[in-house]
Amino acid sequence: MELFRDKLTQFVNSINSTAQSGVIYDTAILGALSDKMQFPIFPRLVRSVLDRQYEDGSWGAPYYQPYDRLLSTTASLYMITELNLQDNNVIDDIFAHGISWIEEHEKACLDSDYPIPVAFEFLYPKLITSVMQNTSLLNVSLHGLAKHREQKLARVGEMLYTQPTPLFFSMEGIVESKEDAEQLAKFQTKNGSLGASPSSTSIFLRYRVKSAMQAARRYVDKMITPGGLVKHFGGYQYMNAAFSMYPLFKSGYQFTGEALSARYLLDTTWGDWGISFGPSFPVPDADDTAVGIYALNRYGERIDDKLNILLKYEREDHFASYPFEQVPALMTNMHIYDLFKTVPHAESDRITEKIEAYLRNNIKDKPELNSKYNASPYYHYGNILLAISRTLPELAKYYKETLITRLMRHVDSSGWASINSEEMAHALLGLLFYQKHRGDVDKTLIETLHTHLMDRTDQTTQLEETYTWTSKVQYHPQQMAASQIYGSHFLYMNR
Repeated sequence: MELFRDKLTQFVNSINSTAQSGVIYDTAILGALSDKMQFPIFPRLVRSVLDRQYEDGSWGAPYYQPYDRLLSTTASLYMITELNLQDNNVIDDIFAHGISWIEEHEKACLDSDYPIPVAFEFLYPKLITSVMQNTSLLNVSLHGLAKHREQKLARVGEMLYTQPTPLFFSMEGIVESKEDAEQLAKFQTKNGSLGASPSSTSIFLRYRVKSAMQAARRYVDKMITPGGLVKHFGGYQYMNAAFSMYPLFKSGYQFTGEALSARYLLDTTWGDWGISFGPSFPVPDADDTAVGIYALNRYGERIDDKLNILLKYEREDHFASYPFEQVPALMTNMHIYDLFKTVPHAESDRITEKIEAYLRNNIKDKPELNSKYNASPYYHYGNILLAISRTLPELAKYYKETLITRLMRHVDSSGWASINSEEMAHALLGLLFYQKHRGDVDKTLIETLHTHLMDRTDQTTQLEETYTWTSKVQYHPQQMAASQIYGSHFLYMNR
């Protein structure tokens, strides 16, 4: 117990370390860059992509999500055609195998029930069109995505080049000329990035924007992992601080002197619309803002002036994550609900009743299909229980039983190996929180789940890269995932 507490304290003190594993998508986008002599700028990245094709011909995260697999595979084929490697005798089999996967799976991926990830309507059409222009082996339909792209760009309009928007994170799918890239150079942040994204930052290298190239290259070099993959984004300190503390607060952990730097970070970074996920992405959002307020409140900070910020994100029947958002995010609404159920506010009843109605009317049986930020059903069921177990007993009981049914179905069919350690932690923390406030959770299941999680993690740390988190593609923020494991262990030990 003391050893665990010591390691938990060490973890909390390290929360500002934004460790992250690399992904295929950004690796391929950067791997596609060439110099004036048409040689790859990053040959090591090219090799990394080619070496990581799955046996079925696809590329992507080990945690399967259809849009991730489709976009990562397309990006890898894009890299090959941009470098004119498709006719290379060594690589042509890799290329043909990837093309076959696209032809066989593209329609099913686009017909998936999962929400379209960040900027997919910009990224996929541009990449797949470029691939088709460079090979006669592929011919697929864009299924209306081109029109969706035009509509969304029209909504943003001139703002795209005059002020920061969420699209800064995905400009590799939008910028078509050196002139456009040069307009964006004024938004390059101190760390050299555009939108905190290596793939978005690549436009400065692709179009050789003199004023931005040197700093962009320094940033990109820092984003390459020792294993030869590129991290999906960098500088997400605010999100990491808030989302790494949230499950620990829910577990009952009491912060004292630990994580003071994270606390200070969250308390000094506010604008009129709240906080963003980090200093190099100056576009606030409701989800990071809500969880940041929750953490500061639990720290004992005054938050009265911050709560009203969230009213700016209110829509007719839900809360949006960003002002221009078209599809609501489930967990943004759950976090806002949890906050206003925790902290007194003049609008608390009205806000929470609206979100309760949204939950009842829109989520139904498969909440994971209504969220854009994590692909795992265990994340959603577990975090819904953290938000509603105290206040919505009937609905919480329904989600508790649904979570257990899903757990047992997987275990009965393929064993615990089908569930990764992060998913176990999400499920365990949610069930323990429900048990604490409502009771009525099978003790044998709790013990079994905890035993398997201990076996996977040695009680203290995450051993596997789970890639359940969703952005443009699936990624793995190491501390945010590990905090779920620490939180579930802590609550288990302090029942």
